[in-house]
Amino acid sequence: MIFAGKAARLQYIVNVVINSRHKVIGAFAGDLQRAHLAGVGFLEGLCKTPSIPADIVVTSNNGYPIDQNIYQTVKGMATAEATCKKNGVIIIAAECKDGHGGDAFYRTFLNSQSARQILEDISSVPKDKTVEDQWQSQIFARILSEHPVIFISGIDEKIIKEMHMIPAKSFPEALNKADEILCKKMAKVTFIPEGITSIIE
Repeated sequence: MIFAGKAARLQYIVNVVINSRHKVIGAFAGDLQRAHLAGVGFLEGLCKTPSIPADIVVTSNNGYPIDQNIYQTVKGMATAEATCKKNGVIIIAAECKDGHGGDAFYRTFLNSQSARQILEDISSVPKDKTVEDQWQSQIFARILSEHPVIFISGIDEKIIKEMHMIPAKSFPEALNKADEILCKKMAKVTFIPEGITSIIE
C-alpha cells in the first residue's frame, strides 16, 4: 500500500477502520506512511490472532455484501489457509448472489485440469504479460492445490465443481464430506467466523 501510494505521489491520506457492522471505529489522516502504519497498528490489536492448526477450517466471507461471488470469497479462503494443516480441508460459506465474479477468472479454472497446472501456467507468464484477474487466480489455485475446498452456497453446483471445489448445501453436509475426505471422525476443527477481517499469525 505504501509503495503504491508513493508511486501515485500521494501527499495526504484519510484511512478509516470499520467494524463488523460497517461502522467507522477509527480514522487516521496525514502523512502517507505514518498515518497508514498507525491504522495498521490499531487494526492488528483488534483482529490478529495466533494460528490454531486444524484438519478442518471453517470460515465465511463475512456475509453481505462481501460474499457476493466466488472471486471475493477467495479472500476468506486465504485466511483459512493460514491455519489449515497440510492436506486439511477448508469449508467456507458464502451466498454468491453474483455467481463466479468474472468471466476471465471463471474460465481460468473451467479450462484447466488442475489447480497445480494453473499455478505452473501463471509462473510461466512474463511480468509484462499478466492478464486480468491473474493474481486472484494465483491465490485461489495455490489454496486448491494444497486443500480440498468445500463450498456452502446457493449457486449452481455445476459452477462450484467447474471451479474445482466440492459443493454442499449445509454445514452438516460439508462436515460429513470433510470427514470422508480425511477418513476420520475425530478431526480437529478451527472456526473463523469472519474470514475477511481476521488476521492469522
